[in-house]
Amino acid sequence: MQSKKKEIEESIIQEAKSEFLQFGYLNANLRSIAKRCHITTSNIYRYYESKALIFEAIVKQVYLETVDVSLVDYQIIDALIQAKNPSSFLYRVARKYLLTNTTELLILWNGSQGSVYENYPEKILDIVAEGLVKYSKLNKEKTIFFANLILSSVAMVLQKYHNNPKMIDEYLQGVLPTMVQNINNIRSD
Repeated sequence: MQSKKKEIEESIIQEAKSEFLQFGYLNANLRSIAKRCHITTSNIYRYYESKALIFEAIVKQVYLETVDVSLVDYQIIDALIQAKNPSSFLYRVARKYLLTNTTELLILWNGSQGSVYENYPEKILDIVAEGLVKYSKLNKEKTIFFANLILSSVAMVLQKYHNNPKMIDEYLQGVLPTMVQNINNIRSD
């Protein structure tokens, strides 16, 4: 019996990321992933029992960090409220997640339909809206509008520049201060 090799497992994950990014969970194909890895489909099953487990290996940690942790931990919002420079604080937080997990976030946002993670966009929208309610004291309807605007904008930038961290960083530096200022203006009205 042949033993599992770390480099094959890593190759499966890397090629599966490309497949899921391009086709989403529903349309991703294990044969295609195997072909990209130069292995047989049956060899993939030696490492992962299903497409769902490969998908989970790719996105679970980022999901947990951005959804499950956020649902119970509003320390970030409290720190934002107390921050002398909310834009700078928000930039550091956003940069941490967006630049280190770009591919995984895009897969969750655009390609999770049909998986156990398919509700990711709605969960993130709710989390951001709840945070905005707490930060801005605006009603839920207005904060959902702002949250949708923010998240749609971020998703478009990640999609367009997912291979260019410098452009993502420039976007964050340029747009976040404007967003915070607009929210602060509405907040003070």
